[in-house]
Amino acid sequence: ELGVPGLFYYSLGLSIWEMLGLPTVPIETVAGMTFDFDQAVLASAIGKSFGAVMAFSVGRFFLSHIVWKRLSGNDILQLIDRSIAHTPYRSSLCMKFSCFPEIMKNLALSVMPPVSIVTFSLATCTHGIPFTILWSCLGRDAAMRLRASEPIPPNYLLNGFLVATTIFGFVGSPALLALWIKNMQQYHYKK
Repeated sequence: ELGVPGLFYYSLGLSIWEMLGLPTVPIETVAGMTFDFDQAVLASAIGKSFGAVMAFSVGRFFLSHIVWKRLSGNDILQLIDRSIAHTPYRSSLCMKFSCFPEIMKNLALSVMPPVSIVTFSLATCTHGIPFTILWSCLGRDAAMRLRASEPIPPNYLLNGFLVATTIFGFVGSPALLALWIKNMQQYHYKK
C-alpha cells in the first residue's frame, strides 16, 4: 500500500536489523508475504547487504585497531590474516558461509586488513542473495496458501530447496569451515 516509500522504509529497517546482527529470515519471509516477489527480493537484498556493509564499516573504523593492538601476537589471528591476504574473496566467502552468527562474520572480516569493502560486499551479495530469494519464495508461497480458498498442492521445488538448505546448514557449512581451516594450515606450513 505504501509503494516505493514502503519498500524504502522496509530496506532501511532491514539494514539496521542486519547491522545489529539480528536474524533476517523471518523479516525476509514476511517481505515475501507482503510485497510482490521481485520487490521483496530487491528490497531485502539491498537492505541486508547495506546493513552488512554498515556493520563491516563500524568494525573496520572502530574495532580493527583495538583487535590488532590486543591480539597482534596471536598465532591464529596471524594465520587467518595470511590466508585472507592470499585469497581474500574465497576466504571472505568461506567465512560468510560458516556456521557463525552473521554479526560475528561481518565483524571478523572487518578487522582483517586484506579484506576490502569491495571484496566484503561481493562476498556478502554472493552469500546473501540466494538466501534472500529462498526466504522471499517461502513468504510468497505462505501468502498464496493463506489467501487461497481451496487447498494448494505442495510446492515440491521450494520444499526441496528448504531441505537442501537445512542439510547444508548442518553438514555443508561446518565442512566448508573445516576445509578452510585445513587449507590455512597447509598454506602456513608451506611457508
